[in-house]
Amino acid sequence: MSIAREDIRAETASAREDGRLRPYVFAGSCRKRPFARSLLIAGFSAFVLVALSGAFLIGLALVGVLAAFIGGLELVRAQLCRKPALGALDRQVVG
Repeated sequence: MSIAREDIRAETASAREDGRLRPYVFAGSCRKRPFARSLLIAGFSAFVLVALSGAFLIGLALVGVLAAFIGGLELVRAQLCRKPALGALDRQVVG
């Protein structure tokens, strides 16, 4: 190692021993917030549940719109493609 790195390590070690340098703790001290991790897990789980439910409902709505579109096309096709009535069979035969 270089001399500069050794000096930095020595200064850091002495600062840690003196109490001037504290290690980084995520989300504060564990004694201050004992349920922080549980709250984070529950919040993330709720977020995933809401996102999946929303995606399911959007998919369900798209399937409904597609079904209505196909039904409409079938009705239009049935109206436009009717076979013409035969003229001889339209009138009652009086005999």
